[in-house]
Amino acid sequence: MIRQIYAGAGLGHIPASKITLAIAVGLAALALSLAKLTGIAGVGLAGLVLGAAATLELLRILASQRERALVQGLPELIEALAAGISSGQELGDAMIQQATHGPKALRKSFGEMAQLLQKGTSLEQALGWLQVELSNVYADQLVQLLQVSLRSGGAGLVANLEHLSEIIRVQGSLEEELAAKQGWVTGTAKLGLVAPWLIVIFLNARTEAHAFYASAAGFALLSVGLIICLLAYLLIVAAGRLPKAKRVFIDVA
Repeated sequence: MIRQIYAGAGLGHIPASKITLAIAVGLAALALSLAKLTGIAGVGLAGLVLGAAATLELLRILASQRERALVQGLPELIEALAAGISSGQELGDAMIQQATHGPKALRKSFGEMAQLLQKGTSLEQALGWLQVELSNVYADQLVQLLQVSLRSGGAGLVANLEHLSEIIRVQGSLEEELAAKQGWVTGTAKLGLVAPWLIVIFLNARTEAHAFYASAAGFALLSVGLIICLLAYLLIVAAGRLPKAKRVFIDVA
């Protein structure tokens, strides 16, 4: 699950363990800084947990933006591949051409793929690299279609590409509409979870409030509030999750 989130955010080629370690170090530093600045251990703990939730949310946002750009660009790219192959162009050459003439959201990825091909990487291996790079359910379908075509001699490839392009265009439009309608509701609800902690920080400026929050009873109160916020966040995420096609052509080991 976490690997797919990293991959969706464009970090698929970086080992998940390294990303997780970097995030953990950053969150620990945040928690220690908050605890030192406020003098309240409970605020440091809240910073650790809420920081983890914020990091996860940021990765989800990056993944969502990246997915939107990919889904918008893939139909155009697929149609360009179909047109190139119809005109007699080799599949590898048609894909290399997308590095300079393809949709802007995909040029960088295809540019790196072109470099792999120029270094002698086989087209099938380069397609596997591209699948990890894009990490998208529709990109999976495209890569698998191209790999099957390579093994079967390319029969019916153009027609299959045109059909896939139409499917992505229709499905992508529907998913984007649903996400736009629901996104602002869940986004507002998530921001509301931060408000109580801002109030705690403001109240901490008062001597009597600081003394209470720094006590064992204050730590217990803040811990209970943190658990409630965490449960509310999980409920918001669960309620706002839209049904999506699952990626099936990926290594989940």
